[in-house]
Amino acid sequence: MNSEEVKRIADKWGATDFLSGIHKELSKSIAELFECEASYLLNDGHYSVYMVECSDGTIYTGIARDVSKRISVHNKGKGAKYTKTRLPVVLKWEKMCRDRSMASKYEYRIKKLSRKQKLKLIEEYGK
Repeated sequence: MNSEEVKRIADKWGATDFLSGIHKELSKSIAELFECEASYLLNDGHYSVYMVECSDGTIYTGIARDVSKRISVHNKGKGAKYTKTRLPVVLKWEKMCRDRSMASKYEYRIKKLSRKQKLKLIEEYGK
């Protein structure tokens, strides 16, 4: 929104109503941001997409609520069939998503990437 639009809206609503409206919108946005951040910190119903490097150098992608616990399960040979014969696995990349559906969609997109693209994503994660 440019300054002309702001002025036009302020003139239309009146300064008090305009500022009140802006205050409500900002308060709502800030509340949503804090809720999202709190959920992230508490891992409240969220899932993460992760990539691990297997002992043979291949990259495995999966989703989990608790990635560190999932890595431990992989390394005990009780994780995915793919990783059982490629132990140990090492976490290389992780991204938290708001729910399982979003994590699954993100996992699907990552699995479609080439090895080179996955390695680039991992490299950017470390920066």
